[in-house]
Amino acid sequence: MSSVPPQWVKGRASRQAHADLPTGTVEEEHGREGFAAAASHLYRLHPPTSWTAISGPLRPTALDASRMDGGGDGMPAALLVNDDVRIGWWTRPATGVGWFFRDADGDVLYLVHEGEGRLATEYGPLAYRPGDYLLVPRGTTHRFEPVTTTRLLTIEALGGTIGLPERGLLGRHALFDPAIVEVPEPEAHDEVGDFSVRVLREGAVSEIRYPFHPFDVVGWKGDLAPLRLSADDLRPVVSERYHLPPSAHTTFVGSGFVVATFAPRPLERDPDTLGASSSVGPASPRACSPSTRTGSTTARSRRR
Repeated sequence: MSSVPPQWVKGRASRQAHADLPTGTVEEEHGREGFAAAASHLYRLHPPTSWTAISGPLRPTALDASRMDGGGDGMPAALLVNDDVRIGWWTRPATGVGWFFRDADGDVLYLVHEGEGRLATEYGPLAYRPGDYLLVPRGTTHRFEPVTTTRLLTIEALGGTIGLPERGLLGRHALFDPAIVEVPEPEAHDEVGDFSVRVLREGAVSEIRYPFHPFDVVGWKGDLAPLRLSADDLRPVVSERYHLPPSAHTTFVGSGFVVATFAPRPLERDPDTLGASSSVGPASPRACSPSTRTGSTTARSRRR
């Protein structure tokens, strides 16, 4: 059994996080490890997000990926990059491409924003549609075979892996039952010709050519494979009285980041609980790494 760390209460403060805020204050959470380690709650007279101006590299930027070409016939267009993760945008034309792709920088997770088709891999194909997560292990040869133009959010774990989160006291079937995850059946291609595989390594692209089709796998066994998970299959955690942190909606975990899916759900109803007066918005799967929450609003920033 783990010990409970000390909790100090000073000044005009609530004795419970996210509830019973002192009159006229907003709550700011100052913590470590994305809500999983030491944290304090500061009760302020003004929201720290109510700035009048920001200059320098920390100035917030709104990214509208839908206005980008998404890499064209090349690699995904990078939106955000640090030492742990590269987030990008990739458009796959309905006509498809003749080459295959192998990401040697890390596991890659695709979130389908638009389009339908198949993700063909050496393990076999996976059908996809909007709202699907497609996880491809590092070094797996694959390519998209769209029926309609496909637009994807790409999340690459640089030098690392992406996996499913621990669910703790909620149990292993929380959020979604692992049985809902799909993996491919082999679909071997016994073909000769000239086949190009583009390999991404440390941001640079190399090309390998084969005289046979790279999808020549007749069978496979193990616990590493491409997988598909639909956001429609998620069952969000809800609470009547406890304000759930963003990390409660973690869908995938990487080294130094998480991918969380914020799906429609009823919010807290206790009038003294943070978030009880908020409205429920539309489904919006997205990648995020939360680290600071402020009052009745939410501010997210990358913790380094």
